[in-house]
Amino acid sequence: MKTIEQKIKTTDILTASLNNSLFVGIDPHKFMHYVLITSRNQDVIREMEISNNHSDIELLIKEILRIKNKNNFSNIFIGIEGYHGNGEFLVKKLQD
Repeated sequence: MKTIEQKIKTTDILTASLNNSLFVGIDPHKFMHYVLITSRNQDVIREMEISNNHSDIELLIKEILRIKNKNNFSNIFIGIEGYHGNGEFLVKKLQD
């Protein structure tokens, strides 16, 4: 069982980790995907639309990594709304 001090330290570590994280939200559609990239403070870093094809998804991955490295983010969190169906190809490419 964790003590209160241990729980607080764990919470502080998680909060610090989230503060230095990049958040990518993707709304997948059949032909286009809408992407919003933000910081922890919900500052919009980039908004973009990409086609549902290999080359655009590769460009998205490169852009996410470019932003991560430029701003020294330590983590990337990607959320995909209802990825079954329209976003299935996108999810497979991101997992690769």
